[in-house]
Amino acid sequence: IWNVLGAGAFVGANLVINPGPTTINGQFHVNGNINEVGVVDIEANGGAAATINIDNTTGVAPTAINLVSAVGGVLIEGGRASTTAVNIEATDAAGGVLIEAGTGGIELLTTGVITFNGGAATDFVVAVGDLTLQATTGDVLINSGSTDAGAIVLDAETIALGGIELKAGLDITL
Repeated sequence: IWNVLGAGAFVGANLVINPGPTTINGQFHVNGNINEVGVVDIEANGGAAATINIDNTTGVAPTAINLVSAVGGVLIEGGRASTTAVNIEATDAAGGVLIEAGTGGIELLTTGVITFNGGAATDFVVAVGDLTLQATTGDVLINSGSTDAGAIVLDAETIALGGIELKAGLDITL
């Protein structure tokens, strides 16, 4: 049941648009005011090629499309059995991806491989505390493709009291 409130405004429940497509011009609000799971649900079930697009074609702000949960979490879940189950892409040649977190940190968990590929010099910096590279059941390999005399540098002289300690259960080969 939908009622016209004037100036093109409607109020109602259980809106079904069939068969579609339908275009809504102007500002559009969806307010799910029932305290239950799935109160607002956008679903595409037309077949394997069905997609849902949220497209802002003119906004240029970092928040041009904003997913916000004021007091809860945000879950992005891909059910596809593929390495592309979830994609985050910055398609402009100068685009980047920023991930920020508070004191809870960032944790990446996988039962597969983690690969970081940088097209330029890359840093992993820890402002406070240790940086640990650990393989619990394999080797730790540090490999440089450079032919420079300083291809691999272990530097502990930034702080005058720093040192380098090598430990091995067997031999150390230099």
